[in-house]
Amino acid sequence: MSITTVTVFGGTGFVGRAIARTLRARGLAVRVAARHAPSAPDTAERFYRTDVRDPDHVQRAVEGADLVVNAVSLYTERPGLTFGGIHVDAAARIAASARAAGAQGLVQLSGIGANAESDAPYVAARARGETAVHAEWPDAVILRPSVVFGPGDAFVSTLARVTRLPLVPL
Repeated sequence: MSITTVTVFGGTGFVGRAIARTLRARGLAVRVAARHAPSAPDTAERFYRTDVRDPDHVQRAVEGADLVVNAVSLYTERPGLTFGGIHVDAAARIAASARAAGAQGLVQLSGIGANAESDAPYVAARARGETAVHAEWPDAVILRPSVVFGPGDAFVSTLARVTRLPLVPL
């Protein structure tokens, strides 16, 4: 497998940005597909404003990619954005589109403890997404990271601000 071009869906998020930067540092051509433009220009050679619910957007972003990474995540549902729509339907759409476009590999980020029987909608959707991805691409690599934090993430940044307060809530 010769990989030179990678499309990273969710490449403007905390994890996706780190993936894109690492791939670029290794000399790969990185294309970021996300709802919002990257805040740091070093993450991608090309940016695709992408709504993963739109098949045409997804297809455009995967064309010519040797490897596709899906790092899209939704932590809070809101009108038009549901766990099922993003973690299941969009994940399957990305996998099917990458396969149809001739990509050589697919990496799907899921979540630790993904379980379709879970009472937690997020956790159950992550598991259903894994099943949907494997239905489209049986040898896709599925990663189940735990809580991911570090410089620049929402959790550590918020915690740092809170610790500067005169009183720290416990």
